[in-house]
Amino acid sequence: MAIRTSSAREVERLIADLHEADPSAREAAVARLRIIGPRAIARLSALLDGTSAPAVRTDALRVLEGQADPRARTLALTALASVDAPVLLAAIAVLRGWLPDDADARVRDALTGLALDPARPADARAAR
Repeated sequence: MAIRTSSAREVERLIADLHEADPSAREAAVARLRIIGPRAIARLSALLDGTSAPAVRTDALRVLEGQADPRARTLALTALASVDAPVLLAAIAVLRGWLPDDADARVRDALTGLALDPARPADARAAR
């Protein structure tokens, strides 16, 4: 789905706000991007490539929580490879919503693998 020009500008502005030091600006951006939903996912995926700061990646994943778009699941599965505990916990939160509906078991297998890996952070292994 193509993003309309006005929506694209708003998404870009909100993505920039995710990089702000001001927590209220970041929180507002997360909330607004959640409302925009699937139209923002392609742009959010660029933040999750590992080059953004962990706080930015965590906020990007928080936007994806509760999104029914399969791209959100794919991005969260990829984020499980992160070494940053906050990013891992945010990815788990996204995937939690996919557990009941995941017929191919990818989410269940990925979360089970994480929970059983002693090399992973304890808080991520114990996340529910």
